[in-house]
Amino acid sequence: MSVQHIASRLILASIVGLLLVPRASSHDMALTLSWAADGMLEGQLRYSDANVAEGNYVRIAVSGAPDLSVLALQTDAGGRFRAPLRTGFAYEVTASGDEGHQVTALIAALDSPISDPAGSSGAPIYLVIAVLLLLSLPLAKALRRSEDPSRVSHGQ
Repeated sequence: MSVQHIASRLILASIVGLLLVPRASSHDMALTLSWAADGMLEGQLRYSDANVAEGNYVRIAVSGAPDLSVLALQTDAGGRFRAPLRTGFAYEVTASGDEGHQVTALIAALDSPISDPAGSSGAPIYLVIAVLLLLSLPLAKALRRSEDPSRVSHGQ
């Protein structure tokens, strides 16, 4: 499989993930996926009767490269799971039930972890740059005066 083919499948999966809420269902199972505020992938697996699917296996792979399994885990007592994944990749999540049922869902790439501006401990970079530029103006003005002989005052 060529790099272009993989890239085109990743782009297609990202577009589909952005347009659709990542939710998939199979005969008796439903899989819901979302990115958490801390950048972790969260999911929940339920049966069609709304009961949680406890202890079922979940396989997470990079979308477009199903042979590259990233993580395998089991759902907890609430049918939920959380996975620390690298940002910038779309993922294909496949859950397998005890009865042999299987459901797969795609989730679009997360470019970077979602941040909470109220909880951040630093200033935004554009604010830092603006302050530095403003602070440099008096120095630039002083240097300009020292280089231009026509601006020199003769104390009259």
